[in-house]
Amino acid sequence: MLELMLSRYLIKPLFSILLGLGAIIGVTCLLVVLSLFQNYFLSSEKVFMGIHPHIEIHNEMTQDEGEKIINLLTNQFPEITAIKPAFYLNTRLIISKADIIEAACVNQTCLENYQGNTDSAKIVIKQGFNLSDKKDETVLIKGITVDNNETVMEMKRLINGSLDLERLTQTRDSNNNVLPFGFYLEQAFFNEVSGTFLVAFPEFTGDKLNHFRLNGGLNLGTKKGELPLFVMSLAILQQLIKQPNQINTIEVKLNEPYESQKIAQAIQKQLGNEFQVTSWIEKEKAGFAFLNIIKFMIFMIIFSICLVAAISVYSTLSLAVIEN
Repeated sequence: MLELMLSRYLIKPLFSILLGLGAIIGVTCLLVVLSLFQNYFLSSEKVFMGIHPHIEIHNEMTQDEGEKIINLLTNQFPEITAIKPAFYLNTRLIISKADIIEAACVNQTCLENYQGNTDSAKIVIKQGFNLSDKKDETVLIKGITVDNNETVMEMKRLINGSLDLERLTQTRDSNNNVLPFGFYLEQAFFNEVSGTFLVAFPEFTGDKLNHFRLNGGLNLGTKKGELPLFVMSLAILQQLIKQPNQINTIEVKLNEPYESQKIAQAIQKQLGNEFQVTSWIEKEKAGFAFLNIIKFMIFMIIFSICLVAAISVYSTLSLAVIEN
């Protein structure tokens, strides 16, 4: 009799409680792991989409020739949501952080703080720079088209700093004063999101330095390319390298990014072997394979959660039926 009472009022309820706690702990752990995988998947996908357009078409051409191809593909492929010309360039870059110094110049003598008699003297304010953190490296420059504050690359996902992409194309302010050229730079290159820099392209402009403003940093995390990424306006890059009206890339955005491989093959067939057509999936084969693995693991975790929950419900109901 005592054994029956202990079994009914102590052991079975305790067993049910422990079974419920085990199910709760198991499901909680699986949910935490699922959240980690999901966040990693979304952050990785964000970087891949921010670095690469869904499809890139490479060939040396004029902008007029590029516009003809853009019109052709827009009419042929309704999956295309945006398509713009660009210029990609691997080149050596000399860049220095610059602190602007203003000086008052009187009779060709410049002082940072001029305290002399200015009644009869003509003062001219000039700017100079204190340079620091000079770097000389090969970078990947992307001269891109900005249209209505948007680009084909989904850059805004990666930017720390100004999201006003129109600043890339602005060379004068509202008072018609000359503005330095704007650009975005891989954040790890200087670990800053804004500032003034002097930049030179030795292979094209010799040692001549140009005054640039850093609009923001591109936060790529661990998904860095072989070369640091430097993004600027297409028109300004053409001007700097003295190749006006020349492009070598057409960037394409699709409404279904994961269909880019199939559409890239169709575009390649349409344009012929003269052009090199690549999708973001092809450019990031290892990364895309890893994304697929993560998606599969997320599915398996969701399946495991459902399985644990089903076993828990079944066991609880079975114990309740047996007890009754």
